[in-house]
Amino acid sequence: MKILTIAIPSYNSMDYMRNCIESLLPGGEDVEILIVDDGSKDQSIHLVRNIKDKRLSIYCKENGGVSSARNLGISKAKFEYICFIDGDDIWESTYLQKMSELISLYPKAGIYGSAWAYRYRDKIVTPNFYIKDRSVEIENYFSHAYKHTLFSSSSVIIRKYVFDKVGLFDERIKMGEDLDMWIRINIQFKAAFLNEVLAYYVMDAANRACTVL
Repeated sequence: MKILTIAIPSYNSMDYMRNCIESLLPGGEDVEILIVDDGSKDQSIHLVRNIKDKRLSIYCKENGGVSSARNLGISKAKFEYICFIDGDDIWESTYLQKMSELISLYPKAGIYGSAWAYRYRDKIVTPNFYIKDRSVEIENYFSHAYKHTLFSSSSVIIRKYVFDKVGLFDERIKMGEDLDMWIRINIQFKAAFLNEVLAYYVMDAANRACTVL
């Protein structure tokens, strides 16, 4: 298992945060989990404080948007690899194990991602990523991404030094800030992709900026 930091931006995620955190806990001892509360108005931060796990750290800030929360998580990260997951999304229990294997397969990549799916109460919708192999190193991200974006904000691992090269998430962008980051990274670095659904974008969450049918 690679030593990893998991950064979780959270805003009013009380109804979903426990499921999110519990999906991370099987990841092993060699991880730190940073909860960044972005000025929530609900009781989500109190819920997190009741979860007793030595890997958990909590940071609270005034509301500034998801990019500012992710950027604080990056600044506090101790380890070389930073995973991101939004506070209302979930991972498969094997996410970290399989993504660690992907890193070992493609050690020169700057960003790693797994396939992901939209999760509703009554169904799961998996996009077509237009990749046939189980795993692949991608030198030209844009030849793939014009059909469908490969990465989501809850299914990527990024080397910390990559942010030294491309900068942090743009806090001026209110929607699509993650796509902006994937573009900036993939201009300078190779990517690796695991074509197996390991992360779920929970579409019933109250704070979603958009919905997909």
